[in-house]
Amino acid sequence: KACCMSLDEGLKAAFDTSTKDPQIVIIVTATYNGQPPEDSTDFSRFINGESDKHVDLGHVHFAVFGCGNTNWEETYQRFPTQVASGLSNFKAKSLLPNGVGNSAMDIQLDFSKWRLRLWPAVCRACGLKFRRVADDSTLDFNVQLHEGNAVDVEEFALPMESQEKMIVRENKELQSSGSGRSTRHIVLELKEGTQYTAGDHLVVYPVNTETSVKEFMGALKIEEKAIVSVTRKGSDITAFQSGAPVLVKDIITKYLDFKSPITSQILRYLRKKATSSMDKVLLEHLNENKNSRLLTLFELLNKCDSISLTLAECLHLLPPIKPRYYSISSSPVHLPKALTITVGVETWQSSTLKTHTGVCSEYLCGLKTGDKILASVQKSSSGFYLPKDVTIPLILVGAGTGIAPHRGFLWERYTQKTQGKEIGTIMVLFGCRHPDHDYIYEEEFEIFSKAGMFTMNEPSMAFSRKDPENKVYVQYLVNDEHKTSDALWGLLEKGAHVYVCGDARKMAPAVERSFAALAQKRLGASTDAQGFVAGLKKSGRYVADVWAGGA
Repeated sequence: KACCMSLDEGLKAAFDTSTKDPQIVIIVTATYNGQPPEDSTDFSRFINGESDKHVDLGHVHFAVFGCGNTNWEETYQRFPTQVASGLSNFKAKSLLPNGVGNSAMDIQLDFSKWRLRLWPAVCRACGLKFRRVADDSTLDFNVQLHEGNAVDVEEFALPMESQEKMIVRENKELQSSGSGRSTRHIVLELKEGTQYTAGDHLVVYPVNTETSVKEFMGALKIEEKAIVSVTRKGSDITAFQSGAPVLVKDIITKYLDFKSPITSQILRYLRKKATSSMDKVLLEHLNENKNSRLLTLFELLNKCDSISLTLAECLHLLPPIKPRYYSISSSPVHLPKALTITVGVETWQSSTLKTHTGVCSEYLCGLKTGDKILASVQKSSSGFYLPKDVTIPLILVGAGTGIAPHRGFLWERYTQKTQGKEIGTIMVLFGCRHPDHDYIYEEEFEIFSKAGMFTMNEPSMAFSRKDPENKVYVQYLVNDEHKTSDALWGLLEKGAHVYVCGDARKMAPAVERSFAALAQKRLGASTDAQGFVAGLKKSGRYVADVWAGGA
């Protein structure tokens, strides 16, 4: 009997020690900043030998596929690797080397290649003969035209109870007109009873814009008012998949992510569909040239006249729109009935020279005062929260929109200070491109500075584009040679908590290395600098909330 469950659930069910019959366990897991997923904490303790379970799993055959992103270079595949190593320590047998999925490239292709090796290995472990059968290319979805009235998809598509409609009260641009880039400050009114904490995340459930939906429906040659019923094999996740009559426009607006770059799976499928030799050659070229995969399906359909796709095929090929996570940039101590997010607008250019904006970026950019969005407040899994003792000093390190949660922290401490509380001094290390272009929230920093909150009377700034000959990044502000180093080290000696927010690929690792180098300089060459930073992390005094992009 096959069953699917979380790793914590599987700890009890899948690793059955009451029997020595062979068991096959297939694990697909990910990691965040090197930490296990939230539903795998008990399992993590088990494989790392931190629980009281000491069992012989010699009858278990396992396979692990790790989902990750190489932008998190230093923690890439950490937990999946720990899973395989830990199970081997309990004498479980690995069916094949870990699968490695990189979402920064083409994770679907990575999984497909691993899956081809998986099933022969499973058959060998079970003493079965493996035989590959032809793919019947049956689509996952069945779409039927429907006459009559359509239901509202959204009424049936709320998988989380915590989702709510939040009203937009403000949506303004933070960067100057000469920057060539965009960062939005969005204020959202909360319904009565909704609570949040500075450091929480806001999960936004975006939809495609009306303009992009109209263009895509035109490429598919679908009438805007068409109504269909959709069913899916073995699934009943949302209303339009349960056979209810819905507008095609609603499906494409609220479900299909047709703006993401194409994958190798899509290219292979389209090549089979193409009837023109020129189209086949183009698709083959694109499949071999990974740099060309920034094209969207909409662009490809416009390029390849011999290809036409049905809605069922689009549902089969394209992923659903995923929620996006944003650090909340306000504090309920200062703003109890609303929250704010700071949104960097993500864009990229495909080989057609067309500039694309991400699904959520485009959606949030276009919001007007009074509009409603579907969102939910979620706790930070990294523990990115202020210490309860308001007198503890803070070191806030961020670049670009990485200043977002720090803004919430600053407004909380400012409000507490105006209430007469004694607060710990704060050092802000902030990086952006140019003081005249993207020094966001500069006026607010002046308020905090005049209130006497900062260690050096003002934020310490790093501008990477002010002087092309001398690019300064935020990690440089931690270096022992920089004027901030004495004050920074003094705060660390007084028990300061360090908070780092921003890019996971370069900035966050570089900042951590700078802290380690500073410790080496101050404590001596014999100091275990990495151990010093690790000690700060273990005690909760060095916390990171980082990301690898996303639109």
